[in-house]
Amino acid sequence: MLDKKSLRQVEARIAGIFGEKAIAVQALCRKYSMLAQRTARDSQGTTQNKGQFWTNRTTNAIKGIEGYTVNSGGDIGFGLRHTMDYGVYLEFARGRSVRPLLEPTIRTLTAYFIDDVKKLW
Repeated sequence: MLDKKSLRQVEARIAGIFGEKAIAVQALCRKYSMLAQRTARDSQGTTQNKGQFWTNRTTNAIKGIEGYTVNSGGDIGFGLRHTMDYGVYLEFARGRSVRPLLEPTIRTLTAYFIDDVKKLW
């Protein structure tokens, strides 16, 4: 049977391990946010031409895709966003030569991210 001092030591060690794992998951989120950004830009192409998802007229939209991390209220994750206001059109307009880029990129990388988190824990 554990005495109170030993129990506090075990609790402190568990809290320390949990904190270390949380920091490692945050680092994975940063890694995957950068990977998602690079993957999206590479998939579309960064030159003025007919890209895979839309036509790059100015290259501002593709250069403005940002990877980001979330760490708020117990939620930890990563994502992609457009910094250009017409990014919403690029993601949600259907037809012509416009297809969504962000959601499919995140969906693909999420499976790898979850596998890495499972390995970590």
